[in-house]
Amino acid sequence: MAEVTGGGTSTPIINYQVSGREGKIYRSSKVEEPGYTRVEMQNGQITYHKYVNGLSGRLTYMAHDVKEIQGNDGKKLKLDNLKIFLNDGQNTQALSLKTYSTEWKLFIKNAFNVDFSKSLVVGFYKGAPAENGKVYQQCSVSYEGEVNEDGKKVYPAWLNTDSTEKGGEVPPPVKNRKGEWDYTDNDLWYFDKMNELIERFKEFKNSGTIAPPPTTPNQQPASVASDDDGLPF
Repeated sequence: MAEVTGGGTSTPIINYQVSGREGKIYRSSKVEEPGYTRVEMQNGQITYHKYVNGLSGRLTYMAHDVKEIQGNDGKKLKLDNLKIFLNDGQNTQALSLKTYSTEWKLFIKNAFNVDFSKSLVVGFYKGAPAENGKVYQQCSVSYEGEVNEDGKKVYPAWLNTDSTEKGGEVPPPVKNRKGEWDYTDNDLWYFDKMNELIERFKEFKNSGTIAPPPTTPNQQPASVASDDDGLPF
């Protein structure tokens, strides 16, 4: 198993992703194992997923990771993700969030003002259907072991993601002449915020002197309405 070295210690890396269909974090296996669910992929191949409610640990790595790999069909496959490492003292949990996906945008919103000196809990899940029938993908980023006076979890202050239509800064998706939704400006706004978040993390790692950002004790996990294709509507 791969190793990552930091702070004089080495811990195994365990890779995780987020299932757009299930709305949960999972690790995959090519063979059936206890606790894993059989999943048939669009190309007909079979894989196995173990779903977890969340990951916890100190944030030790964050980067925009773009690379090419060779797929099972022999063709080159481009991977474009925001990758983070959470170290719980025993394992390094590597979570990859596909750039421009719903999960990626939710994490940026929830983690943008995080205090990097604290241990985190990161989770994804689907909410109950809303009145309009939409199912909401949800994300939660909280400080591990911290509660307020009411015994509730403590969350970092969210990034304001109100659209320009609501007085915010975020460009809303627009319909093109074909009647299709165009998220280009929306995606690029989040991409810029991702880079700001990564740069702040790099500064923290290099100096460790950045003052902690504000916290908001009683926020509910951020959510975005989505279908199985992972696009918010």
